[in-house]
Amino acid sequence: MIRFDPQGLGGPHVFQFVREKGSRLLALLGERAAADAPWEIHSHGAWIRVEAEADAAPFFERRVVLLVRPEDQAPDTFSGWAEGRLEHLGRYLEACNTGRVVRSVVQERSVTAIVMGRKGVDPNAPGVELPPAGAIPALLADFTANVERYLRLLGDPDLRYVMALRLYRVPRGDRPADFVLGLDALPTVVGLTAEAVPIPPASLVRGVVGELARQQADRADELASTRSPLRPVDWLRSTHALRRLEALVAALDDVVLRIDATGMPDMPTIRGWLNAIELPRWPLARPAAAVGLGVVLVSVAAAVAF
Repeated sequence: MIRFDPQGLGGPHVFQFVREKGSRLLALLGERAAADAPWEIHSHGAWIRVEAEADAAPFFERRVVLLVRPEDQAPDTFSGWAEGRLEHLGRYLEACNTGRVVRSVVQERSVTAIVMGRKGVDPNAPGVELPPAGAIPALLADFTANVERYLRLLGDPDLRYVMALRLYRVPRGDRPADFVLGLDALPTVVGLTAEAVPIPPASLVRGVVGELARQQADRADELASTRSPLRPVDWLRSTHALRRLEALVAALDDVVLRIDATGMPDMPTIRGWLNAIELPRWPLARPAAAVGLGVVLVSVAAAVAF
């Protein structure tokens, strides 16, 4: 099965290569396409989900990523470029602790890699598991570092190739799981399927911080509506949790306002603001900025689905 839009940006040379040699390539690699998984055709290459080992399947996904040489490009020039792109993809995934390139194969007309990555989810999907309130500032601070890694390793300064964000859950045995928020970097390697809208990195981070502030404000509203004064101990605990959420939303709103006031701050500056957030441990009073929580308008470019 091949997913290709002739009206989009998918490369005809990529489609032709996959149609003629895709099945043979998977057989050569010893891989089998996952159930109902199509080849996804992009401007420079393609990818397909393949079967992962049973013990890894709940947490990881395995993909074959393919870059195809245009007929007018010299093999040596193409292979050097393609190997470099896949190497930088692997370095980005490993730096973010979200995956790695486990194998690559260079041929005259193509360069192929097998990528093993953590299963990520849309952080804005209904019912998605989010970190506790106290871990949100660190999650966002680490996200700014992941954006910096992307810019340094993949050479996309206006984030034109970023189509989505992914939230990854990293189990840690008996300890609480870690969470990683990162950019889906695969389109940066295989190219686009449709026209994309550039977005400044600071604007992307601003939108993500604002969206998480909105989600935490919704959490606070839900908690406030379900508290019961009939059990004083439970009421006290829920009050502490509610006040921490309100303090978090106020702090995130403040970061958004600082980004707006500064213009286009760099990632270390935003990370410093996020790392400076300290939530009260056992608060009872509402934070001073709690009135109007979550009213900061959130605007993430249409190219990025948070």
